[in-house]
Amino acid sequence: MNSDSQEPVLRHGDLLYVNPSIPPRPGDDVLIELEGGEAYIKRLLRHSPREVTVQQYNPACELVFDATEVRNIHLVVAVIKVRV
Repeated sequence: MNSDSQEPVLRHGDLLYVNPSIPPRPGDDVLIELEGGEAYIKRLLRHSPREVTVQQYNPACELVFDATEVRNIHLVVAVIKVRV
């Protein structure tokens, strides 16, 4: 995790593992990859054929992505808390 946008749930420096074979459900933490190469770690709220809505904690907000611009959504299956 290279951001503090999901604190306090996920922290900058945490090591995240994703599984591309398990479909995520609302309420899951996910890695969202966009067609332009950008990637985000967020909490999935809703996923429809038109849009993907996710939750960010810091600052608290909902983000909506056009589903046609989302390349992949992968389930975060493990978090290793790395502290330095």
